[in-house]
Amino acid sequence: MRVASIIICEIIHRQNTFGDDTEVEEKKGILVFLPGLHEIFEFIDFIKDFYPAQWLQNNMELIPLHSSLSQEEQDRAFRNAAFMKGKRKVIIATNIAESSITIPDIKYVIDFMVTKELYYDPVSKSEALQLHYSSKASSKQRAGRAGRVSDGFVFRMCSQQFFDNGIPEYPKPEMQRCPLEKLILQVKLWGTYEPEQILGRAIQPPEFRDICNAIKNL
Repeated sequence: MRVASIIICEIIHRQNTFGDDTEVEEKKGILVFLPGLHEIFEFIDFIKDFYPAQWLQNNMELIPLHSSLSQEEQDRAFRNAAFMKGKRKVIIATNIAESSITIPDIKYVIDFMVTKELYYDPVSKSEALQLHYSSKASSKQRAGRAGRVSDGFVFRMCSQQFFDNGIPEYPKPEMQRCPLEKLILQVKLWGTYEPEQILGRAIQPPEFRDICNAIKNL
């Protein structure tokens, strides 16, 4: 968090001093990707504790963005710089900002390279959100949020070596991490093939054990 906060403040300092977007109506925003609501507010609290209140008040508008927040709170992220009274907006969001929405005045993206995904445990028969590294595909999608209308920059909170060798190319398919009972019922309604045959032909099929467990549950 400290590294990310230093990057944010360095961006603001350099752009306010040397940048070409110092006019109020042209100041570009910063978008930070974090995995969940708890992490978003934890990061905001860290920024507030780490930097002087007067400096933050004059330079930065911290805006959380999450699907559970009210519409009014979410709308703050779409206000242009003229409403920020000279401050640069810093949007701290989950992957809701990855592809679901577009904020046109984002120039800088800071990606923590983590996400929360819903996983199903066939043993306990329960679902839970789990923290995982985001995929290279998701990371490229996030990077694309910067520079939609001009040049942009992305800062990934990991080493190049880890990004190349430790980050998966694509996220794990939903079929491999979610309950299969509903899908198996749909296959049964078709009445042409057995579920094991249909699901086994998927490009990235679920484990045969999980298919059998779901059939037994039904």
